[in-house]
Amino acid sequence: MPTTELAFKKNDRVKWEKKGKSFAGHVIAVVPKGVSPHKHVDWEDVRKRNVKALGLIATMQPRDHDSYLIEVLVGDREIKAIYWPPVSLIQPE
Repeated sequence: MPTTELAFKKNDRVKWEKKGKSFAGHVIAVVPKGVSPHKHVDWEDVRKRNVKALGLIATMQPRDHDSYLIEVLVGDREIKAIYWPPVSLIQPE
């Protein structure tokens, strides 16, 4: 079960694994419980830094606990993307 106690803050480096795949990046937003994640992204900053934000974030339902949006470099072309992983999987990098 995810913790509701915040362990990370903006700009913290984190990592997680899901379905045998490893991810690492930095926290770009802390999303309070009950709030949709797209409301916690600085979209102007995302555009300036050429982040390819995942469109699913805009359609996801709020979670019943605090969570994190994380910017990650993906693929060998180092494309930036935003992920909203399960809190229970996130660890400090």
